[in-house]
Amino acid sequence: MTGKNFFVETTNHRDGRVSKKIKYFLLTFAILPLVFLYVFKLPISAAALTDGIAANYTFNDGTAADSSGNGRSGSVNGATAVVGKIGGALSFNGSDSFVSIPAANSDNVSVSLWFNKNINDASGEDIIYGNYKYDADVQMREGIQFAFYKTNQSSISFTVTTKNQAGTKKTVTSSFLLSSPVSAWHHVVGTYDSSTGKQSLYVDGKKISSSDHQIGNVIVPMTSFSQSAIGGRAGGGGYFNGLIDEVRIYNRAISDAEAAELALYLPPAVATISASAVGSSSAVLNGTVDPGGQASSVWFEYGLAASADCSFSYGNSTPVQNVSGTAVQNVSASVSGLSPGVVYHYRAKASNGSGTACGSDMSFVTNQSGSDTVPPSGSVIINGGAPTVDSEFVLLSLSASDNVGVAGYYISENPSKPSFSDPGWKLIEPLPFFSVFKRHRFSSGNGNKTIYVFYRDAEGNISSPAGDSIVFSRNDSWKNIYGISWTGGPSEKAIYGKQMGYEYINTASVSIINQLIKLSPLSDGLNFYTDSPANNFTMEDFGYSNKIDTTYKYGQDAINFYLSNMCVVDTNKIFPNDTQP
Repeated sequence: MTGKNFFVETTNHRDGRVSKKIKYFLLTFAILPLVFLYVFKLPISAAALTDGIAANYTFNDGTAADSSGNGRSGSVNGATAVVGKIGGALSFNGSDSFVSIPAANSDNVSVSLWFNKNINDASGEDIIYGNYKYDADVQMREGIQFAFYKTNQSSISFTVTTKNQAGTKKTVTSSFLLSSPVSAWHHVVGTYDSSTGKQSLYVDGKKISSSDHQIGNVIVPMTSFSQSAIGGRAGGGGYFNGLIDEVRIYNRAISDAEAAELALYLPPAVATISASAVGSSSAVLNGTVDPGGQASSVWFEYGLAASADCSFSYGNSTPVQNVSGTAVQNVSASVSGLSPGVVYHYRAKASNGSGTACGSDMSFVTNQSGSDTVPPSGSVIINGGAPTVDSEFVLLSLSASDNVGVAGYYISENPSKPSFSDPGWKLIEPLPFFSVFKRHRFSSGNGNKTIYVFYRDAEGNISSPAGDSIVFSRNDSWKNIYGISWTGGPSEKAIYGKQMGYEYINTASVSIINQLIKLSPLSDGLNFYTDSPANNFTMEDFGYSNKIDTTYKYGQDAINFYLSNMCVVDTNKIFPNDTQP
């Protein structure tokens, strides 16, 4: 089988031994569609996003033209055209500007819009979308609205009044406290579904709350005023101070996926979390960032002064890190040169094409200057001390100790000491004794390979390199043989196997292969084989004979070769963390 890469799964032991239990790699059909959608984030179709739309105000030309085709255009009263979140937007002055639009009454509803608030106005309500009539008597209320209420100008609220068949009304307000209510773009969606009685609020693509009305309740139509308003209350007042863009009104409750799709143009969401490895002159700053589906930059600001104003400079910043995707990611940065016994403020900050966001201010106190100048002592052992290896993947056994705590390690094939701020450091909570198994992939080229590991402590002392060597001679006839036993699902293993460059995946289920092949691009570049010739013939019937290796059988010779040559084992890892070579 020269030149073919195979993905097999084994059990393993902490000392690096491979168990003689070889498992077939079985892809579970039931979870493939979920993994596929999660990994590739297929967009909702344009047709789905226009289904049931009653009005669409883009404000791109500075007017309130309805681009839905339903003839519900409005009139602009004092609002001015500006550059918006997507194309153009309207700017509202908070005193008398608004857009008048035909009232949109339906039993079910969704309202989607972008806004950027200029100020928090504690003197009264700021209405973004007003299709509502308030009365102290619940039984006199009508309609829906998006607003910042006087009692909490930092919380966006979605209010809906419904009624049952007997005419009894109920009002529910869903609210969310914004971390940056001023000078930041936010996307909101409010929905109501009469079939379930569910009222939902989405902020920046995420469902924030789901509240209950009586099942079958319908929205009370707003009939007290002939027109609804954007940027103010129906009937006047409640004027909004800020920008509004891309207002969409539906006569149905859109789905979670559709709400997320409408909010694709997101600024990053960033949070500051507690600092770690705080010493007398150094610390590690930590945070999280959700890039919002766009390429984003993230960094930390730190200094002696702080402010809730995102434009305020803390005086110092860490190097920019580049992130992307739609998942929340942990970010950290080391800072040094601090003074002992001083309170330092810091916050995470991130930016992408849709805006800049700041995490909340946090602080730490550096330790009083101590006498510790002794770095950690440590070691590294490659593949349990084996003299040779024929795979570029090896298992490193790391261990170190320090009187104030081992706070990080750095793996390299270069003996030069890294700087304190080098992004290659793997940071940990300080431990007096530390040990771990780590996977490493050698650089190209056969011959003697040396691994150098540096350790650092909580005071910022960096050790001399601990080293170990091994002779590497690649066996190209069984390239990238690799055992995995982390605790992810089988489809995650399929994705990982593809990332690692394997060419073949074995499964006993023809129907699963059939489904996986159809899930392009998840299956692109992969080939499959089965143990049964009958299965191979069945696959030919499916028309996928070019995807099937009908000659290879997973026999004892392959098992023996695997057991004698396998030298890389990863232990107790959870996909997708720490799965890159």
